[in-house]
Amino acid sequence: QHELKNHMAAIFSAHYTYKSYEQLVKIQDEYCRKLMDENKYNNLLMIDNNILAGYLYQKFNEANVDGIEIRYKVEKVENLAVPMFYVIEMIGILLDNAVEETKSNNDKTLIFEIYNMEEEYAFCVKNRTSYVPYDELVRWFELDDTKKGKGRGLGLFHLKKLCSELHCKIECRNIEIEESNWIEFVLLIKKDG
Repeated sequence: QHELKNHMAAIFSAHYTYKSYEQLVKIQDEYCRKLMDENKYNNLLMIDNNILAGYLYQKFNEANVDGIEIRYKVEKVENLAVPMFYVIEMIGILLDNAVEETKSNNDKTLIFEIYNMEEEYAFCVKNRTSYVPYDELVRWFELDDTKKGKGRGLGLFHLKKLCSELHCKIECRNIEIEESNWIEFVLLIKKDG
C-alpha cells in the first residue's frame, strides 16, 4: 500500500515540475507504463500461498526475458492434499515445456490459470501450437518418446508418474482459442480434507 501511495503521489505531483502539458502527459505516460509493467504479476498474491506465488512470479519473469507474454488468471489456493514441493515440481514441468514450445512460435503467448473447483484445484497451462493427434498426445507421457534428443523429454513421463503416486490427474487436449489451436494441460490436485 505504501508503494502504491508513493507512486500515485509522484504521478499526481508531476504537474508541479513540468512546464508544458505535452511534457506532463509524456512523463505521466512513461511513469504509468513502467509502473504497470513492474506490477503486472501482482495478482499472483491472490493465490494466498507465498511459496506458489513467489515461484510463479519468478517463472513468469523468466518467460518475459524470453519475450513470452503470460496471460494469467488465478484464484486462492489453500489446503492442497499434495505437499507444495510436488505441486511446484509438477507445475514447473508444464511451464518449462510450454515456454520451450512457445519460444519457437511467432505468437509468444502463454496462458496460466488456477481454478478452485468443488473437490480439487485445476492448474491449467496453455500454449499455441499446431493440432496434435490424440495418439501423439498420449505418447508424450511415455518414457523415451521425445523429439528433444537422447536423455531429454522425461518431464511428462515423470509428471504422469507423480500424478499416479500422489492421486492427481493430468489431462492434455487440443482446444481452440481466438481461432487458433492451443495445447491445454490441466493438472487436477485434490483438496485436503
